[in-house]
Amino acid sequence: MTQRIFVVVLLAVSLFTLGAVHAQSKLECYENTLFQIGDRTLWDSAIHEPVAIAVLNFPARFPNPASKKEIEESFVMKCPSFTARRVKDTFTITGNVQQNLGRLINYWFEGNPDQLQKKQGRINLLFSGDFRFPDAREGWSQRRVYMELANGKLVVSYETSLARFKNQVVAVRINGGALKPVVFDSKITQIRYGSSDLLEFYISGSDASFDYMALNFKRGIITVQNGVKFPSK
Repeated sequence: MTQRIFVVVLLAVSLFTLGAVHAQSKLECYENTLFQIGDRTLWDSAIHEPVAIAVLNFPARFPNPASKKEIEESFVMKCPSFTARRVKDTFTITGNVQQNLGRLINYWFEGNPDQLQKKQGRINLLFSGDFRFPDAREGWSQRRVYMELANGKLVVSYETSLARFKNQVVAVRINGGALKPVVFDSKITQIRYGSSDLLEFYISGSDASFDYMALNFKRGIITVQNGVKFPSK
């Protein structure tokens, strides 16, 4: 009898702990909220960078100045035009895909990482940056491959050089079809797709910002996920 009670109590504690770990913060709707896609290349390997952070921007209201708040734990935010949710290593945002791409931001360094700039809708796929003189934090240089909307279409571009990413791969699968190269052997291949297609991006390499991104234009869902293996074909 005592053993049964112990097992029941242990199960209850385990379920409570599991629920606490994966509990979501229910955030009040702020239509101007941005969602920062975590870039693992900018963090020490010992730090677990969240796949996405909610960045709440509060306008100035007398007597309080403008401010912002970053939510790093799991969250859900439901607004009339979108619903955003992060659970562990998966982030999803539903609604109009093109509009919601504009809600996503990355770290965007211009000349020096101490001067942080974030450009809405521009998403790093591969990133590498370092100082020539690390102790003095001088001589910053960076290389990146990023994706953004231009005239309503996704365009993949690079900054500085592709040579760093020669052995790294970005691939896309459209509507469950064959895997196609986007970045391969230091070359970029632009993506041809329709307005109701499902695009699934997979990234392989030490400079990958994340593992997987899906843009489901038909269903209106963006998904970003870590812990997804690069497919063999």
